[in-house]
Amino acid sequence: MAALQKLSLHCKFGDYLQTELRNQFVYGLKNQRIQSRLLETANLTRESALKIACGMELAEKGVSKLKEENQLETAVDFVGEGAKHKRTNGREDRKGKKANQQGQRKDTSSTNRSNFKQNNKHNNKRFHSKFNDIVCFRCGQAHLAPNCTLPRNVKCRECGGFGHLQKVCKKKGQAHLLEEVFHVNDMEHLEYRTKFTVPLSIENRMIKFDVDCGAAVTLVSDKWLKNHFPKLELHKTNLKLRSYCKQNFVPLDFVKVKVKDANQNKILNIYVVKYDRDPLLGREWINQLKVLDKIKNSLREVEDIQMLDASGQKRLANLFKKYNNVLSEEFAHIGKFKAKLRLKPEAKPIFIKNRTVPFKILEKVEKELERMVDAGILEKVETSRWATPIVPVLKKRRWN
Repeated sequence: MAALQKLSLHCKFGDYLQTELRNQFVYGLKNQRIQSRLLETANLTRESALKIACGMELAEKGVSKLKEENQLETAVDFVGEGAKHKRTNGREDRKGKKANQQGQRKDTSSTNRSNFKQNNKHNNKRFHSKFNDIVCFRCGQAHLAPNCTLPRNVKCRECGGFGHLQKVCKKKGQAHLLEEVFHVNDMEHLEYRTKFTVPLSIENRMIKFDVDCGAAVTLVSDKWLKNHFPKLELHKTNLKLRSYCKQNFVPLDFVKVKVKDANQNKILNIYVVKYDRDPLLGREWINQLKVLDKIKNSLREVEDIQMLDASGQKRLANLFKKYNNVLSEEFAHIGKFKAKLRLKPEAKPIFIKNRTVPFKILEKVEKELERMVDAGILEKVETSRWATPIVPVLKKRRWN
């Protein structure tokens, strides 16, 4: 049992370890009598199996020792009794008795063996019916893992590990896919992800296509084609395409359609696929219909809409002029309002020594103070009972 426990250190059976040790212990017993007894025991555990096996083994050793002592005693008595008879008769009698005893022993041993085999088969069936939930964690079959013939270097398609198959992979179905959740705070640029669409006249019907420069040809689904143009003739194609994920696929068919655009009429091919998606405009049509130029023109029109005309610019200039004191960067005085600082009667003046200004910004601070004095915000004095130091903070707008 100690050897089994040592071998099971790296097996990762988990809660099933005790049951597996019990099964291996029962299967590995050489003594069929003890094995049969363990198979007959209900609710067998590892500890109870070890206890029963050790007890039966000690009992068998004791019984065999008693039998050896009895055989020695009977052999001595038998020799003594043989001396009383005649040699010839004694030999013949002993031969006859031995032949009879051997025949009886053969009969009894053969019957015992047949009965033991039947009982052993019956007990094995009961054991397997009792433990029929055994599943190999390497291949999924109904046997123990040490007896599995699956190669150790076989690779799992689920987790990429070695030594087991995908159907019994323990990492299958875990919730690590939460990494693919698209968070709401990642959608600040959603307005830039809209599709570029172009309306085209197909067989005198206006159809809106999604422009995709990555697609080689123009694609529509078979469902879409049946709904919009069910009477068009289908043609077979040998064209092979590859998706962005490098998956090869072959279009079902293709149809020839009349495309009207501005002052040109063309006969172009539309390839039919089984995927249910919106009509996709590929490079074949983009180059022939000059679709990219149309997209650029539409973007210019949007930019032109944002520009003001002459009258709008005049109205905007009047607004700047009317509210010049609000929009100007210069300081302006607040009219009709006066600020007052009220101090407590027992308040004492506090004079705090000024802080040393860094030499790097000393000139800029002096210029700013002069500008505020000239603007009437500050007033220069020679002496004062109240004083507090200033903390200059660099700002790009003021210090550039």
